[in-house]
Amino acid sequence: MVVTDLLGSTTSAVAAVTVDASALQIECAQTVWIRDVSPDTTFIGDFLDVRRTTEIRYGLVQFDLSPFAGKTVTGAELILDELGSAQGAGSSATLPIQTVAFAISTNNNAPNLPTMTWNTYEPQYEGQEDFAFTTLGAYDLLANYGIRADRSSFASVPADIALLQQLVDTTNLLTLVLKPTNPGYNTGHSFGDGVTGNRAKLVFATARPTLSATQSGSDLVLSWPEVATGWALQFAPSLNLPVTWTNVDSSTNGNQYLWPASSGSGYFRLTK
Repeated sequence: MVVTDLLGSTTSAVAAVTVDASALQIECAQTVWIRDVSPDTTFIGDFLDVRRTTEIRYGLVQFDLSPFAGKTVTGAELILDELGSAQGAGSSATLPIQTVAFAISTNNNAPNLPTMTWNTYEPQYEGQEDFAFTTLGAYDLLANYGIRADRSSFASVPADIALLQQLVDTTNLLTLVLKPTNPGYNTGHSFGDGVTGNRAKLVFATARPTLSATQSGSDLVLSWPEVATGWALQFAPSLNLPVTWTNVDSSTNGNQYLWPASSGSGYFRLTK
């Protein structure tokens, strides 16, 4: 008896199988920005304003992660539409504008962004953020919307991926705060203009769930992660073309199926 991934490779009945990865992109659901000089005001506009000059501004963006439900996260990319900056004649060599995206409120209810203010953020979230994305980098963009370009930040270290997987499996919401990181260089810049396609985007690289097989006496126990909802177990008696895959009744335990030895040998896969 063997199990097989969707690429057609096979392994022994007691081994785990990891299948090919895919990527899925979504746009953000909500954006606001807040400022220290207007501590009780929520700025609900078409863009995210981030700066550190005579005042400090944070941009906040929220993603609905429900499209990723049941998937295994292997990597993530945050894409922001940079509209230009207020750095004037500066360049990345003299005025590197750097922003870091942190995940906030990952251990409790996600914040309601339309009511977020500086006075709300500071006591509840400042200094409590979970690092999830690396710096968005230094730019060479003209001031006042002269040039626009997409800027990407990647989450790839195990701790960051584990954090994102936790959110996919639980709250289904990811809230990011964009903070200027270098007080001496961050003059100010804006992301996004509210037009569909230009809002902040999140791309998750995902993998289909692992199908594992263990022996129970002379029978075979097939299982996969409980969070991998919506996946169907399929069986094929042979891999000779044309291959005929049929759904297997997997109601034993939702993510587990006992294949009796009396049912004969064949091949298994998960599909969705």
